[in-house]
Amino acid sequence: MITAQWSVWESSVLGPCPDLLEALQVRVVRALYADVAAWLRREADAGRVRPIDPEAAAAVLIGSLTYYRIFGIMLGEPLAGVEEERLLRTWITIGTSV
Repeated sequence: MITAQWSVWESSVLGPCPDLLEALQVRVVRALYADVAAWLRREADAGRVRPIDPEAAAAVLIGSLTYYRIFGIMLGEPLAGVEEERLLRTWITIGTSV
């Protein structure tokens, strides 16, 4: 169902530019996840954070920020009543102390 909905959105919004979605995924989204995973791997190798699955941790860290914004827009209020500054402080604490 989600795939079908995405295809409808993709064809309606990106119809004139079919390569735009692929470029966005490869150059922006995948690159961001890869960069965060690489940073986590380097930090673990240097002993600054606990060894962890860097790709999965990157997905959790990036996903939490992304969905905070998406749900804030959809609901018109901070997700779970947590203000942005508080979320970011906690996110940094978690991200640097895995």
